[in-house]
This record gives sequence, structure tokens and C-alpha cells, in this order.
Amino acid sequence: MSKTKKALATLAIAGMTLSMLPLNAFAADTFPQRLAGVTAAETAVEIAEQTGWTGSAILASSTSYGMVDALTSGPLASFLEAPILLQEAGSVLNEDTKAELIKLEVEKVYVTSGTAVISQAVLDELADMDITVVPLGGNDRFETSVNIANKMVELGASISKVAVAYGWLNQDALSIASIASAQTEPILLTEANSIPESVEEFLTENESIVTADVIGGTAVISNAVVSKFPNAFRYFGNTAYDTNVEVLKAFDDVLEYDNVFLANGDTAIDALAGAPLAAQFNAGIVLTKGTTNEGTEYVSGKLSATSVVTALGGTAVIPDSVLTDLIDAAAAKAAAIEKIDGIAQDAEATDVTVQDLIDAGVTATNVIEANLEAYQTAISAAADLELDSTDKIQQMVTDVNTAQAKAAAIAKIDGIVLGEDASDVSAQDLIDVGVTVTDVIEANLEAYRTAISAAEDLALDNTDKIQQMVTDVNAAEAAEEAAATKAAAIAKIDGIVQDADASGVTAQDLIDAGVTEADVFDANLEAYQDAISAAADSALGSTEEIQDMVTVVNEAAAAEKAAAIKAAAILKIDGIVLDADASSVSAQDLIDAGVTAADVIAANLAAYQDAVSAAADSALDSTEKIQDMVTAVNSAEAEIQE
Repeated sequence: MSKTKKALATLAIAGMTLSMLPLNAFAADTFPQRLAGVTAAETAVEIAEQTGWTGSAILASSTSYGMVDALTSGPLASFLEAPILLQEAGSVLNEDTKAELIKLEVEKVYVTSGTAVISQAVLDELADMDITVVPLGGNDRFETSVNIANKMVELGASISKVAVAYGWLNQDALSIASIASAQTEPILLTEANSIPESVEEFLTENESIVTADVIGGTAVISNAVVSKFPNAFRYFGNTAYDTNVEVLKAFDDVLEYDNVFLANGDTAIDALAGAPLAAQFNAGIVLTKGTTNEGTEYVSGKLSATSVVTALGGTAVIPDSVLTDLIDAAAAKAAAIEKIDGIAQDAEATDVTVQDLIDAGVTATNVIEANLEAYQTAISAAADLELDSTDKIQQMVTDVNTAQAKAAAIAKIDGIVLGEDASDVSAQDLIDVGVTVTDVIEANLEAYRTAISAAEDLALDNTDKIQQMVTDVNAAEAAEEAAATKAAAIAKIDGIVQDADASGVTAQDLIDAGVTEADVFDANLEAYQDAISAAADSALGSTEEIQDMVTVVNEAAAAEKAAAIKAAAILKIDGIVLDADASSVSAQDLIDAGVTAADVIAANLAAYQDAVSAAADSALDSTEKIQDMVTAVNSAEAEIQE
């Protein structure tokens, strides 16, 4: 692919100093950064400095038992443009937090815990600083999440969706925190198997909420709970850290990678404070356990030469090695992509290796050594910019693998000569050929092999021919199975000797025997069984005979039902004593009693009722008598109208 040589930014980060630089100091190289203090409160101050926000703040507990109250505060912080600052246990306001409140000229503080966690003495100290305190703590973590969401609504936030996380696992809420913050999306906490009453009330009261992002699998939030949220979409992985990666992937269309933030998912507190900052850059937060993981590997492929990677917290929680490994991986990936995409169309690509493809971000298990030459051929044939990203190279590898597997499978199947053993052909071979996956039935594998063995040379030399063979075999097997099922059902029914118990015959047996399914009524099953028991030997030895039996039973049952309806209607009409109220008699009652439907005129109903009321006992005890009454009323009403 003829093209101008790209400038590959130098990403040799390992030799760079990891000292703190201004957050917006973009350079030609990608460089790691760190926002950290000696304590969590100091780290929160460093993060607050980068937000540029003044005037208000969120005060959260830094204790392990109290920080959960603030897990959901990120969206409120972003909406208010208020940094999250921290307070430990005790009766004195943290000195670093206090200094930052003064520096940022904060006039209002939203406190995410009750006085059992952040003491009244601390709140009093805030008041003494002429700071208005807005308490948000609830009776439990779930109610606190609702209080924070309600505060957003109260302040005028336009809310159409919510994020939902398990209330007893920090990482899931933090995985969505910056994304939810950027989208003004409250985060609600829930139990695993029940939705807290406070959360349910919030949803009821806020009809503008039309969708929900549920973070975590069924082990932490059951399907029953998810069903309580409108149009819910679930994002999850096997672990909390896998879930973090799945969230990043799911929201790739809204995330930007000019800035990337790393935080320790176990300590969690730094991610909590960093969520509003990450939201400013539409950035996600990658959670680690102090080592590189799938999350860091994933974002390494998203970095550009000007991306800024920022660790939230000190080296005890995010070692320098995590940052350098991430950047080194990004550099290797960029170099590999440049090497692959830099090969001009139709130029030699033999120096591209399996490792180059893996370094470019292709899933290692997808790179097959035996297909290397085919990959090289595809790279050589690629047009300008056709392979300038991991996704494009991954797709090329997938396409090559599919084509190679298909060619090999076709050669294997068509290479079996007439009459030769085909037992080594597998279901996967048929799928690799391109046969529709759902058409390949494991139970029919032996029949496929027989058909392959019986095929003439070149009769199965392409996908269409093999697909047709599979379709034909499936049809033959289905027909054979249907015939066997029908024969077994007929044998079962006809095998019941006269007057023997037939209660083992089911509606499905009748259908399997070939009776039209619409003719088989569950309500008539006992009558079918009686008819089968009464049948002479061999009287039900075919589908036609069984169908006739079902038809006769249905007609008899219908006639019996009609007779019962008629008798009930006549009894109702004739049961009205002389001069009694007959307003309950309806037009349908007259029809059910056997009166010709066309003779029952809705406009004459009151007159029919009067006639029924005026009739002597037993004067209307048959269809004929009621028909005569209707005819007489119709004639009288017609004369009146004339």
C-alpha cells in the first residue's frame, strides 16, 4: 500500500522520570503521571487541584466502613463541579482537607455520611468556617445513594437513566463512576436478591428514568432485581476486575483516551476521589490490584502519542512498573502496527512475524503459526490504511483463519474418494466449510459421513454443495424420525386391546400418530381414551382411522356441549315465574335456547323479556315454544312500527 511514512512517536518511557508534571502538559511522547499524597486525604487534595473547581465540595469518609457512602457521589460532584475531599474518623477536620477548602473558597459542603461516620464536631468546625453543610447520609448505604440521586434531581439535573451496582462491592460502582459522572447518571446501590425500598421509591417518583446500566453479574445482582429497572443493560465479567474491563469496552463510544486514569481497586478510595476528574476528560478509570492486568493491556491499545496516563495514589497502590509496562505495551503495539501497515501494497511482507501480530494487539490464540504465510499475503494485498489499527489487523487475521480453515475443511471432505471411510470428518469440519452452524446436527454426523463417502469426486468441492448435502441429510433424517415417531404412536394406540385402560394415551400421542394438531383438544382427552378403549382390535391401525375417531369424538363432544348450553338457556327462560322480572334474559340466551339467530332482533329485547315474564309456567319449556314467542313478538313489534 503506497503511502507516506508515518511519524512514529518515541514511546521509550522506561527511561523517563516518573516525577509529577502538570496534567495538561501534553508532549510528543506519552508519559506517565501520578496524583498522590502521603495519605488518601492528601491524594484527594492533589486530585481536587487538577479539577479547577471552586466554591463547593463533597466531603466523604476515608474510613473503610464509611467510604461506601460516597461510592455514588461522583455524578453529584461532576454536576456541582465540586471536588471530593476526604475526612478520617475523629472530631477534628482533616488539616489537608481544611486547607483545600479554604484555598478553593468553598462555601457549601455536601457530606455523604451521617454523624456516626463523620462526627458532629467536624460538621460544627465546617460551620465555624462559614461553610453551609448539606447532609446526604441515609439510614444505610442504599438510602444514601438515593439521597445523592435526589439531590441531583432537586438541583435541576436532567436524568433519564441510572447506573446500578451491588452495595457490598466497591469495584463495580467505581468501574462506572467516571462514565456515570460524565453523563449526569446517578448511581444507585442494591442488594443482590432484592431491591431496597428507598431505591424502588426513587424509580417510582422519577418517571423520566427510562433505562439503566447494571454493573456486575448475577452473582451480585440477580435477574429478578434487574427486572425492576427500566430497559436495563447488564455489564459484567467473571471478577470485579473483568467487569471493569467489560465496562470500558461497552462504553468505548463515549470514552476518550487523551487521558487514562489508573487506581487500585482494592483500596478504592483514590478511584472514588478521582471519578469526577476522569469525567472531565470523558475518561474511564482502570482498576488494578497493583499489577498489570487485562484492563491495562486493553487501554494500552487505545493510547496515542499524546495520551496522558495518570496514576491515582502512590507507588504503594500503583507501582511505577504498572505505568511503564502499560506504556511499553503501547509502544510495542504502535511499532507493530506501523510495521504491518507500513508495507506498501504488493510489497514483500515476509518479515512480518507471529509476534508482530500479537504485539499489534491480535488475540494471541487467534494467531496460528501455520497460517503465517497467508497473513503475510493478506498484508501485502492490503490497501493504504487498511491495517492501521488493532481492530483492522485482528479482522484480517480472523478472515485469514476462516478462509484457511474453510479451504482445509473442503479439501478434507472432497478428498474422500467414493466408498472411502469418512469417519474422521467432524461437525466442526462442516462448520469450517461454511455450513450454517445451526444446520449441523451432532446426532446426524454418522449420516453426513455416509453421504460424504457416497459422493462422487468433486461432488462436494465447495460450500454450497456441502451445505446442500447437509440439508438433504437433515431432511431425510427428520423424515425418518417423524415416520418412526408416527409408527410408534399408532402402535401404542392400536395396541390397546378392546376395553383395556387407555389412560396412558396422551394428546401428543394423537398428534404424533398424524392427527391434525388443531383437531386435538385437551378437554376431550378422556373421551378419546374411552373411544380407543372401546375400539375393536386393529380398528385404529392407521393415521386415517385415528383421525376419524378424533373427529367423531369432537363432534359428539361439541353436540353434547351445545345440548347442555341449550338446556341451560331453556331452563333459565322457562324458570322465570309469571310476572317476575325477566331483564336478565339476553339475546344470546334466546339463541342458545335454539331460536334462529336471524330472528332475534336486538331492538325487540325488552319486548321478549316482557313476553317471558307474562308466560305461564312451562309455557316456554322447549325450543319450539320459545321460537314461537319470539316470532309473535317480532310480528307485534312490526305492526306497531307500521
